[in-house]
Amino acid sequence: MHAFLLGFLVSVLIAARSPDLRLALWMLPALALAAVVCLQCARVGAVACITGALFGLGLACLHGIALLDARIEPTCVDQSIAIVGVVDSLPIAATTHRGDSRQTVRLKVTDVVPRMCRGLRYVHLSYYGDETLLPGQTWAYTARVKRPWGSANPGSAGFQGWFAEQGIDAVGSASAGQLIANVDENTSFKARINTQRYNISKALVQLNLPSDVTAVLRALTVADKNGIDDSLWRLFRDLGISHLLVISGLHVGLVGALGVVAGVLAFRISRSSASWVDWLPALFGITPALVYSALAGFSLPTQRATIMLS
Repeated sequence: MHAFLLGFLVSVLIAARSPDLRLALWMLPALALAAVVCLQCARVGAVACITGALFGLGLACLHGIALLDARIEPTCVDQSIAIVGVVDSLPIAATTHRGDSRQTVRLKVTDVVPRMCRGLRYVHLSYYGDETLLPGQTWAYTARVKRPWGSANPGSAGFQGWFAEQGIDAVGSASAGQLIANVDENTSFKARINTQRYNISKALVQLNLPSDVTAVLRALTVADKNGIDDSLWRLFRDLGISHLLVISGLHVGLVGALGVVAGVLAFRISRSSASWVDWLPALFGITPALVYSALAGFSLPTQRATIMLS
């Protein structure tokens, strides 16, 4: 098993560094031939390692090719296309250097015109209009779009990786939109969660606490970083604790640990001999961790942490 996992890991890293995933797929026949040779030589460890490499390289390349093929067609780049979609994230409000207001959202696409540009899953949209966008709303935009390329410099934020993680197939901008359906008319599970996150963030703002305190509370509670300005980011970065503002496995683990402590106390207080009582610490641990992950938008780090905690 260790040899299999080693081969799997190495092949995934090779695929991640490959400049051409389709070219990397040509390594599969060579690996299969090497596995046959090692099998004839009765080298079990080598066979397991090469088999893991076969699976890892195949899965990584096919997944990467699928992600790239789903992105917007080159003929649609820099064109104005009609997009209808649901706001699938908390809007990130900002002000441009010219003083214009901008809201950035992930739009779950439901329809695109023209037909040749269809097939998009999510669009990273920058909206420069006056209307306030809310999670779960359905909007129609005429947006100018391009492919989701970004910086991938070592030591800096990897936007290409972030686009792939979010399933973003296009990046667009629009200055006007038409509201098609309000929040109450969209009953999807993701829309309801994001609506609750927005309401909690809004309630925290209405507490009239100092702005920095409110910003940190919004970031740690519902992963809303709207209130964190450059000076606060710089302060946390200089202190070396900027990662604490990003909800990750650390935060989910702490919430789960507090739940386990409460579960142990409930277990000791309970005098029942029923077998289900033995599960109280686990239930008390995973339930708040799952809720907290939902409030964080089920980001990839919180998904990993919740799975490992379970």
